[in-house]
Amino acid sequence: MEVMFKEQRHSDFTIICRNEKESKEIPVHKIILSARSPVFAAMLEPHTEEAKTNKVVYEDIDYEVC
Repeated sequence: MEVMFKEQRHSDFTIICRNEKESKEIPVHKIILSARSPVFAAMLEPHTEEAKTNKVVYEDIDYEVC
């Protein structure tokens, strides 16, 4: 799992953290997010905007918090 996270190969979802200073993208795997978080599992249901665009954008948040 650690290798998969570090290499970010075959990532199929992006978490974007933005604030007034910077914007960072974190490539991740939907299956891992869904398995580890009921919030992400709900967010990634087929009818949601996040599932359709394969990304979620968090505004006004620091990268370290994301």
